[in-house]
Amino acid sequence: MTRVGYLLFELLVVLVLIAIVALATMGTGSWQSHQLLRYEVDTLYYAIIAASQRALCRGTLERLSFPTRTSWRSAATEHTLAESVTFGTIPQLKGPPSHPVTTVTDPISFVGHGIICYPNGQVQPGTVYFTDEQQHVYAITCPVSSISYMRRYRYVDGRWERLP
Repeated sequence: MTRVGYLLFELLVVLVLIAIVALATMGTGSWQSHQLLRYEVDTLYYAIIAASQRALCRGTLERLSFPTRTSWRSAATEHTLAESVTFGTIPQLKGPPSHPVTTVTDPISFVGHGIICYPNGQVQPGTVYFTDEQQHVYAITCPVSSISYMRRYRYVDGRWERLP
């Protein structure tokens, strides 16, 4: 008896083998770099939220500082960025992410290179830019407003994309 066509299982096996070969030949460095950068952005983002909550609950100022281009510090935490990540930007990058009109010259635009969380729930406005060896750029920003809120962005294909 002659068989015509292939079984679904045979097609799936071939597709899985093609996918494995494609993944093995693709560079994963870019994906890993994005993930590492995103981890660092999220770590600082949640530290700012925690500092803001502490300030609100205790009725005191909470401050996050940036002693070097690779570390930040709060009353509760001291953190060094991953080896390939720094506070920085790429040449000719425009910011802030919500209204990119000015070339970014300083990766930390918070006054005094520190983020101040006030007892009334306000967070000092400013932006922190992160970059890595592969020139990916992310940012955390707190806009000027009567109600403080933090936003995270990623710079992709010449434009800022807001992260969830």
